[in-house]
Amino acid sequence: QIAWQDATHLIGTALGKPDEADQLVTDLEARFAGLRALYPQFAGRSAAVAAASSTGSGNYFVWTSDDNRGRFLTSLGFTVPAQFDELADGDFYADISGEQLGLLDQNDLVAWITIPGTPNPGIAQQPGAAALRVAQEGRVVELTEEQGVALSFSSVLSLPALLDELAAELAARLGG
Repeated sequence: QIAWQDATHLIGTALGKPDEADQLVTDLEARFAGLRALYPQFAGRSAAVAAASSTGSGNYFVWTSDDNRGRFLTSLGFTVPAQFDELADGDFYADISGEQLGLLDQNDLVAWITIPGTPNPGIAQQPGAAALRVAQEGRVVELTEEQGVALSFSSVLSLPALLDELAAELAARLGG
């Protein structure tokens, strides 16, 4: 999956506006750097983006560090568990079973997204979710459907809105 920076550069070049694209990338990367400085507690903490599978199979998606959802977290200073990258086996997400939902507990924080059209998308509706330590300790941030879509698209247009809202909520869930 292409990083938002690379996509912006490609689009800027295609439109004959490479300098404007460069500036958009520079400005947004500076915002991420500013948030890393504002929230140093993100550094080295583990986080994952997860969702109920859109297939209704009872499975779950967890996104890797190579996916834009994972890159959003790492751009803020978090790490994405290497195990999710391994489970994905070269893909940009891993499809895990309900029995594997406990893998989310290896994280300091979980961002739960809603995939449009998914039945019973919230984490509270998932079998076994109440037993998760991250859920019991309030370290799951449920993104709105709009936030989830913005995160999934991860562009210079969608990411600024997420940064305005989400970074402070992530920090609050970590207790600071």
